[in-house]
Amino acid sequence: MTRFYIFLILIALANNGFTQDVTRSDILIGDKYSFKSKNLEGVVDLFIGLPKNYHQANCRYPVHYVLDGQIIFSYYYGVTDMLTKGEIPECIVVGIQSVKRGYYFKPGDGANEFTNFLTKELIPFIDSTYKTNNLRLILGHSTTGAFIINTLLNSPDSFDIFIAGAPYHSDLFLKINIDSILDDFNSKKYFYSFYGLDDQQKEKSNWDSLATMLKQTKTDKLEIIGKEYNNEGHYSIIYRYIPDGLKMAFKDWGYSPAPGVQFSYSEFTDFSNNQLERYNSIFDYSEGFFIGNSMNLVMQGDTEKAMKLIKHGLNKFPKSDVLHSIIATEYEKSGQNDLALEHYRKILEIKPDMDFVKRKIEDLE
Repeated sequence: MTRFYIFLILIALANNGFTQDVTRSDILIGDKYSFKSKNLEGVVDLFIGLPKNYHQANCRYPVHYVLDGQIIFSYYYGVTDMLTKGEIPECIVVGIQSVKRGYYFKPGDGANEFTNFLTKELIPFIDSTYKTNNLRLILGHSTTGAFIINTLLNSPDSFDIFIAGAPYHSDLFLKINIDSILDDFNSKKYFYSFYGLDDQQKEKSNWDSLATMLKQTKTDKLEIIGKEYNNEGHYSIIYRYIPDGLKMAFKDWGYSPAPGVQFSYSEFTDFSNNQLERYNSIFDYSEGFFIGNSMNLVMQGDTEKAMKLIKHGLNKFPKSDVLHSIIATEYEKSGQNDLALEHYRKILEIKPDMDFVKRKIEDLE
């Protein structure tokens, strides 16, 4: 195993001729593995992107499996990093290198072998190595998009959300008895497809025929949504459908009060039932969710609810110096200095160089 780094190198040269002092550090976003697969009889590179607070949090995360990871991973991880600020739950991203792309991903060729690699090797490895929850998403584009359809029809219980961009080879599925396959779903699945109208018309026509067949099925265990983009071709739609697909897939994932509506702690605690019903899983909220909503409650004068929410957040993020700071301040305001001291001391354990916290502790002792 080797660590996966993105290097940010800051080099500045002042106009007066001397080199300015700078400090270089590494931006660590996850891990890189060279995974030796028995099913594929070779090595597959994996790129693992982790939530920013992954190692400090007591959370479990959904896993997004991204095919063509050697190309798409960096962009996909960047999109999830932005959207997890409030629109989708934080997640682990697994970028999978494509090997023998025209063989392993094309239905009828080596697709079953790659499926065995996913279900018997990769998923068990990820689940045993990382803090995962029950939900899995898989995304592919073009030929790997065809593999997404193949997986939906032949190995549906391996994933919950399926995203296919410009899926080619759709004609290979047109003679399949789809109704009988979909009846075997053990839980509800979500399938999202995307096409650029400047793509190959023959491939798009094949997909339209398959999509019609899927939508005409009588099962209530499949939600299928398609979207087309004007003035986009086979590759340019990637930058459009990844954020769109993620927002569609997780449109109802979490509790978020409308602008101007007061945060309801009871609605927040009850919302997990909605998550479980739709996704067969419950998602954790980000540190920022607890910080932002608890501060709003404090400003609204609802200290009781704010304290409940902060305590809930600290169960998930025990090393959040900001949450400790908010609750310490509120304890101090109410004259509960012993409890305030407890949290101020926690802050120093996390960030020992915070001098103003040291002064707070001296004043309260």
